[in-house]
Amino acid sequence: MSYLKSLISAGHSDSDPGCSGNGLIEAKWAVAFRDEVVTGLRMLGHNPLVDSNLQSRNLPLVTAIKMIGGGVLAVEFHLNSSVNSQATGVEVLYAQQHLNRVGNFAAKLSSAISKTLAIRDRGIKPDTSSPRKFLGFCRHGGLIVETFFASNPFDAAFYKHNSSELAARVAKEISDELRFG
Repeated sequence: MSYLKSLISAGHSDSDPGCSGNGLIEAKWAVAFRDEVVTGLRMLGHNPLVDSNLQSRNLPLVTAIKMIGGGVLAVEFHLNSSVNSQATGVEVLYAQQHLNRVGNFAAKLSSAISKTLAIRDRGIKPDTSSPRKFLGFCRHGGLIVETFFASNPFDAAFYKHNSSELAARVAKEISDELRFG
């Protein structure tokens, strides 16, 4: 599919901070990482849509969902967590009805993150495999990237050591999809 624009979204919010572990709070991490990816995309000549009011915050999920439309490559960043501190890796969630449109890019993005952080590539999965079983962002055509496990000290350390490189790699993958997808 050929995309006209990207939407870069940060998962969670002040009212739902998401998971935490190893010094990371998902909502705060997601905003900072989103902002880094957006900066990278701008440096590559793109002007992405952002779920932000430009004050290092993110707008409600319903606002981000309304921004997903025809020709928009929508990506939202999250952290994963588990009671098992050994759980590791990246996975990208999609809605089954959008697999043909987003599947190849989702797999490329998952692989790129895995290689950059030297963590397991858990691959792409339907949103029905998530604990919530239904993810509005995915159902409207977006991808949810569970970037790494905040509960795993090694995943968190690999991220902290490679955060700028990861944001640049993710921006490049999105840029390539916008240009060549």
